[in-house]
Amino acid sequence: MASALGEQLADALGTRQGCILEFMLIRVLYFGILKDVFHVGSESVELPDGATAGAALRFLRERTSNENAPWSSLAMAVNREYATVATALHEGDELALLPPVSGGCLGEMQR
Repeated sequence: MASALGEQLADALGTRQGCILEFMLIRVLYFGILKDVFHVGSESVELPDGATAGAALRFLRERTSNENAPWSSLAMAVNREYATVATALHEGDELALLPPVSGGCLGEMQR
């Protein structure tokens, strides 16, 4: 049975067209600040069949009221390969959300 959130996503994506919806389950991995935003390192998420990485990102962004997440500068990977918002997702895929990182040495490196 589809979750209410999955059905809301289908409505938002326009994939509900008077037919029976099929859903898929993917695994989402959160890195960096996103672990704090979602309070977990990973979770299973139900999405309508045919959803893209971009649709999944919109769905996840709507689930949180935290505006501190770097939504516009995230990198994504599907099954350990960099992906774009247009990358199609399939049952059992792993979607990793990778926020930008910073750090390093400001001065000359010491040996």
